[in-house]
Amino acid sequence: MWNWYYLGLSIVYGTLRKWKDAIYALQQGLIHFPSKENLVKQLISQLLQYNEPDEALSIYQQYIVNPENIANQLLLARIYQVKESNQYYLEQLEMLYKKYPDDISVALTYANALITLTMEDG
Repeated sequence: MWNWYYLGLSIVYGTLRKWKDAIYALQQGLIHFPSKENLVKQLISQLLQYNEPDEALSIYQQYIVNPENIANQLLLARIYQVKESNQYYLEQLEMLYKKYPDDISVALTYANALITLTMEDG
């Protein structure tokens, strides 16, 4: 239950654009609740927002228990988008779409990335 305290605190800091404080709050939460995947995912999200993909990848590898889960695979693809490139991200999403063609979250993420990234490129 107390893990929500750390999540809430990080959201407040994030709203104030105090990324370091948001990250620190989540890191403290992980010390007390290392098995709470919602803390892990929020920390990864904050690290990506703060442009720390190497740290995000390290946290992912340390704490994500089920990397075969589709949502976790999408999260890993997002980490690599920040770490590598948009092209690499699209390739990972295409691979996931081919593997899980009936999964709506994969299909929507892939379609959204294709549209958004194509528009950004011109």
